[in-house]
Amino acid sequence: MARRQQRQNKPDLTAIYAFMGIAIAAILTAAFVAQQRKASEQGKAQAAPQTQPEDNPFADLAATPPKVPTRRPSSSSSKSSKKQLTDLAPPSVLSAAVWMEARSQADIAMKLLGEAELAKKKDQYALYEQKAVAGREILDKQLENTADWEAELFEQYGDNDRIVDKVSAIRSRWFKQVGKYRKVKVNGE
Repeated sequence: MARRQQRQNKPDLTAIYAFMGIAIAAILTAAFVAQQRKASEQGKAQAAPQTQPEDNPFADLAATPPKVPTRRPSSSSSKSSKKQLTDLAPPSVLSAAVWMEARSQADIAMKLLGEAELAKKKDQYALYEQKAVAGREILDKQLENTADWEAELFEQYGDNDRIVDKVSAIRSRWFKQVGKYRKVKVNGE
């Protein structure tokens, strides 16, 4: 009887050849696309007519309103140098109804937050939570009420105006207080 020879297990190279074929096709396609893109860009550059500059390139600048100066550090600025503030906004801006209402409500909120801190020191946590949440919600509401008004001030007078800077600083203090009490909830809810 003749014995059959056992087949040797050789790895199947079909998958490797297929992968190499796909990789070569992808490389050729990428090269073709890059060549076509380069040719179209050259065609566009040749098709664009050479235009002559106008006599006065700044003619359209007279129609645009002057820009309001913004905070920009000077070339020799350092962290200790103060910003240059302007006086574009009239003092009557601070007597706007929305601002006056917000300030009076914020005073009430700050009083509530002070009472909350006193309650916390006396270990009266339920009272602390109640006062802190009430104060935070009032401040948050006033921040919402004055957001558009402050944006209008920035747009109209710039962010380096004394009065706009004062409004921004006050609202920043309110934001800090809201952030400080943001996790406080009544009865842990």
